[in-house]
Amino acid sequence: MTAHWKPVSPDSGELSEFAERLRDAVSSNGYSVREITLWQEISRSTVYAVLAGERLPSQLLLEQILMVEAPRRRTRSADITWLFARRAKLEKARRSRTEPPTTPVQLDPVPEQERFTEALNNWVKTYRPHFMYWWPEGTQRGEGVSAGWLQRFLDGIAIPSESGLGSLLPRERPRDMDRQLWNKCATDHDHLQRLALDARRSRRTAREVLRILQGGR
Repeated sequence: MTAHWKPVSPDSGELSEFAERLRDAVSSNGYSVREITLWQEISRSTVYAVLAGERLPSQLLLEQILMVEAPRRRTRSADITWLFARRAKLEKARRSRTEPPTTPVQLDPVPEQERFTEALNNWVKTYRPHFMYWWPEGTQRGEGVSAGWLQRFLDGIAIPSESGLGSLLPRERPRDMDRQLWNKCATDHDHLQRLALDARRSRRTAREVLRILQGGR
């Protein structure tokens, strides 16, 4: 699998350790470079340049090379966390050399949180007409939740807990909602719970990366 890999560039400096650790991760991942490039639709030359320490990958490119969403990925989560943290640290150092000082590193929304927020907005938009007594408009409080509390999640400011998300589903089927639609609503709610779980896990990983960036190794 590694026969065609170029040696890590001797001029890569701080990228050397990152490139070596990434090569180890790719070697243990169960996917060849050819499979990675076919799956992710990226060029082999790009992957080889990153593995040789000739360029620092973007976060998206690193996700693609590590096959983060692949079903049989075998790289340890701890190694993935280290690679993302080191990539971000190297990126920060590069920018500090080429750009004016900026504000402290902030925790950006993770893709999983954005997917959850979009799905939640669609779910609320679809079923709100049937749940007006449960989800109020404006600043009112319904029988189930307050509008302000719900709006934080609709705006993508926060991710609800499992119990918090569960409270969005009324205890009983509304009278104006037939059983088939109610069952679909419950199924869609189960899907929301899975998306929220993925989002919370990814946020924890992102927080760990940020902690490493702000506090060192």
